[in-house]
Amino acid sequence: MSEITLRKISFNYPNQTRFFISDLIVSIPGRKITALIGPNGSGKTTILKILAGMLEPSNGSILLENKNYRDYSRTQLAKKLSFLPQKENQNQEMTVSEFILTGRAPYIPIWQSPSLQDKEIVDSLMDRFHLQHLKDSSIHQVSGGEFQKIRLMRVFAQQTKVLLLDEPTSHLDLKNRRSILEMIRDEAGHGVTIVFSTHDPDEAADIADHLVLLQAGKAMQTGSTRNVFTKDNFEKLFNMPVDVINVNGKRVLLK
Repeated sequence: MSEITLRKISFNYPNQTRFFISDLIVSIPGRKITALIGPNGSGKTTILKILAGMLEPSNGSILLENKNYRDYSRTQLAKKLSFLPQKENQNQEMTVSEFILTGRAPYIPIWQSPSLQDKEIVDSLMDRFHLQHLKDSSIHQVSGGEFQKIRLMRVFAQQTKVLLLDEPTSHLDLKNRRSILEMIRDEAGHGVTIVFSTHDPDEAADIADHLVLLQAGKAMQTGSTRNVFTKDNFEKLFNMPVDVINVNGKRVLLK
């Protein structure tokens, strides 16, 4: 089911005297969308990097499908989970299809070229998300919104059962934000476990099944969106008065 369990995870960056994340206990349900919500500096990106195996916790353990992360090789882990960073610099010249194809790297033996199956997976994704017309375009010639969709498709091409997405809609206009959320919802419909970070509660309420409210490196509240998305919880999280109302069956935060 691709559940993830963090057991008393602590982490601190070099030259820090106290833990940035301390005794974090979180269970992430499999085949659901989980949103990490919190103000800047609450630990969202750090937790995603720990989940991605990019940062090593100082204490505690992480279980993926009831197996400790330390018992997976790097290649095995790359076939289990994929990570979309919030930002990246892409200086290399390549076409859109070539860029998405790099998501197949864990399956391509060293010194070998992508297989026909790898290329078919990329073509299928471009068809699925209606971007086939950009196939041979340079990644430096597409718009910001198109590039974010392409980055997301590269993660999908990795075909892992867990996706870790760091603020996937940041710096996008309303139309492209909606498109990205629809892509995430669509991928979740294929039985994938998705964890994404956001500072926007309404965005989380739109697609998430499960919420983790983070404050100063600790989980202030976790649970189903229905139970966690409350006025009291968000007033404590952001330390300001808010209201929560229902609009067309969805909860919306009024600041």
